[in-house]
Parts: sequence; C-alpha cells; structure tokens
Amino acid sequence: MVAFSIGGVTQARGMLGSGGVARPIRFGIVGLATFVIQMGLFTAFQSAGLTAVIANAIALAIAVQFNFAGNQFLVWADLPLKPVSRAFAERWAAFHGCIALSLLVNFGVFVLAHLFLPAIIAVLIGIASSTAIKFVSLDRFAFRPSRTA
Repeated sequence: MVAFSIGGVTQARGMLGSGGVARPIRFGIVGLATFVIQMGLFTAFQSAGLTAVIANAIALAIAVQFNFAGNQFLVWADLPLKPVSRAFAERWAAFHGCIALSLLVNFGVFVLAHLFLPAIIAVLIGIASSTAIKFVSLDRFAFRPSRTA
C-alpha cells in the first residue's frame, strides 16, 4: 500500500519517535497548530464584523478539517490508508462522528463561558474542555487499524 505523505511529515514523525508517549505528543502538536489556526480565524472573522459565536463556529469548522489531516498524516500515520479509498472516506466520516461530541462540548462550553467571560477566554476554555474526549475517541474509534485499507 502507498501511504500518503506531505512534505516533511515523515521526517517530523521520525523525530518524534513511536514510543508510548509519542502519539500523545504528536496529538498535542497537531492540536496546538489547530488551536493557532482556529484562534487566527476567530480573530479575523471577529475583525470582519462577525459576532463572537458565529466567528467561533466558522473558525472551528475550518480548523477541524486541518485537524483531521494532521491526525491522519502525523499522529496516526502508522495506520496509513490510500487517500482515495473507501477506507479513507470511512475514517474521515468516523473522525467527524467521534469529534461530534467533542465539538458540542467545545461549543457549548464556549457559549456558556461567553456569558460570564471575555470571548477569547471562552474560546480557550471550550478548546481545553474537549481535548481529552477527542484524543480517546479518535484513538479508539476513528484511527483504529482498518480491515479494508
């Protein structure tokens, strides 16, 4: 099988190792990059005149697609799939299913926190609240070895 690789992803993966803590470290790196993207988009959308709730919803939707790619090609790269395959499409769908709860938690916590705190702090709390749920569900369901790779 041919694994899909983007630029220096293979090299970066090698530098981070493959031991027991390597996957959570890579997950954290992808999460941090996703956070930066989401925060940048959130800020840009708010600057463009969108409300904080709408700006966060759009930024979150875009950041999630980046997160899938980062998780596929860096975090769970030891479980590669052909990028144009049924198994890849199933993994993409499972990823979105697994993070649906995480997104609901993220957004729900944001909306509640936004009632009492500045928007930027509410975004941070929303992201933090969903991280553990996301890792466990992705590891157990979306990125398990494929039987139809």
